[in-house]
Amino acid sequence: DGCMASLNVRWKKHRKWVVTRFEEEHNHILDTPRRPKKHHSHNVSHKNSAAKDLMEQLQSCGIGPSTIAKTINMNSSPKLITRFPFEKIVADRYTAVMFKLSKAELHESVSCWYEMVSHHDVATTYVVGLCDEDKRRWWTVVYDEAQGATLKCECAKFETGGYFCKHLLRIMQGRHLTVIPGQYMLNRWTIGDRYIMESGVFTCNENENMVTPIIGKRRWWTVVYDEAQGATLKCECAKF
Repeated sequence: DGCMASLNVRWKKHRKWVVTRFEEEHNHILDTPRRPKKHHSHNVSHKNSAAKDLMEQLQSCGIGPSTIAKTINMNSSPKLITRFPFEKIVADRYTAVMFKLSKAELHESVSCWYEMVSHHDVATTYVVGLCDEDKRRWWTVVYDEAQGATLKCECAKFETGGYFCKHLLRIMQGRHLTVIPGQYMLNRWTIGDRYIMESGVFTCNENENMVTPIIGKRRWWTVVYDEAQGATLKCECAKF
């Protein structure tokens, strides 16, 4: 039978990790960490004495499971789903939870269509929605360049949740914006500010307005859309 030795923790309310199960007894002789998978009892996962000793040392120094989890969140590399520069900025600066929410919106933005409703001087109004939705359910987005780039969506997800909705992200893609304007990168959701403030120390961020260079348009491909004999598309890259 498999070895039942394990340590299970669970994230509870009030921002605490709680040990829910701890089985210390092993049904085999403990081996060195170099060859742990030789035991048939550890064909799924392996818990060795070295890991247990490390946990005890960390706890003796006042470092609990929650602190370890926060450290992992701060130093892990989130998985990106696009090559848009603004996604990498969000991944580098925002907490894991906020990045997950933003990534879900970015994923849905690819399925959105938009139409220009009006254009007056520096302000442009669009309607944006999912491609399979009735246009009556689309949301209004205003892009204004009067005082830098400002974006506002009727759905108010940024105002209520603190991150860009799929409608704003779709307009950013359409206008070839590579960075989220600085005023929308709220410090309270960034990794550094969150954990620095929890430790009781205040430190300014190194660079509030991160700028990512635009990829040179010389590397873009030409696409021809022809309606002469129905809808036909042809791309210079010739992948099709």
